[in-house]
Amino acid sequence: MSVFSPKEARVEVRYGQGETTVHIRRPRDYGAAFMMVLFGVFWAFGGLFAFALLNTGDGLFDVGFLIVWLLFWAIGMVGDTVLLLWTLIGREKIVIDNNGVTHYRSILMLTRKRRFEKSMLGEPRWVADDPTYTVKVNGRRVKKAALLLGQGAMLVPVLRGIGKIEADKVIEAVNQRLIRPKRRRTV
Repeated sequence: MSVFSPKEARVEVRYGQGETTVHIRRPRDYGAAFMMVLFGVFWAFGGLFAFALLNTGDGLFDVGFLIVWLLFWAIGMVGDTVLLLWTLIGREKIVIDNNGVTHYRSILMLTRKRRFEKSMLGEPRWVADDPTYTVKVNGRRVKKAALLLGQGAMLVPVLRGIGKIEADKVIEAVNQRLIRPKRRRTV
């Protein structure tokens, strides 16, 4: 369940001197966050139980198995925590300057950025069905919209779940900063 009022604008474009910044507010999915917290609680109990078995050392379980199990447990716990933080407080930002586009994804202080130079950047476009997103529910593939940046075979989805109107605002900001003429739509 995504909680987002249709009256609120998810895309905010700020024009500055030398660069344009586009902030994209993510819809918060509190139902998924609750399930992740519930999963994390039970996952923590499993890890504590394995750690207690490791400390008893009574020979019922192989020590090597418990150490490997705790290693995978820790990886799963970190993954669940990162996914929970992304769901609740993750942010996306696109910064456009005269030389290209930079896409930022951040959780608190952790930031990942991708740079698309103007020379390798084709026409950004919105697709209703991102072919790289492959999640199935009840045996059917779930369609997820995305904004694609790049050129030719190097198209990279950057904003998953973005609507057509929101994507048009981002595309307009990119084209305006990179001084590209508007293309006419052919029917």
